[in-house]
Amino acid sequence: MTPPMTGPSTPGLHVLYIPAVCVLITFQGYYSQFVFNSDPDLAPGPLTRRQTLIFNALLACLWWTYYWACVIDPGRYVFPDPSSSSTAAEADPDLRPTTPSFPQQQQQQQHP
Repeated sequence: MTPPMTGPSTPGLHVLYIPAVCVLITFQGYYSQFVFNSDPDLAPGPLTRRQTLIFNALLACLWWTYYWACVIDPGRYVFPDPSSSSTAAEADPDLRPTTPSFPQQQQQQQHP
């Protein structure tokens, strides 16, 4: 079985991803403010100072989270070897199915 293909199918195109998203955020975030503040006839009118501050604070949060999404390594997943079969005894104890302890506690309260 061949491993699944991941990533871009065109080599070298990945260098445009981050700049393209930055242009998109800039255009949608700041140009919309410019349009609302420069055209007095456009309904609902210019943004208030409070709306502008809130909107720019949210844009700053967007920039901050996008920066960390680009900088932090997402980690790697190591696929288990399909030839080795693990039994329930060998399985990780945190991944084994367990029974809830609530019925046991309820029985202990009924029979003191």
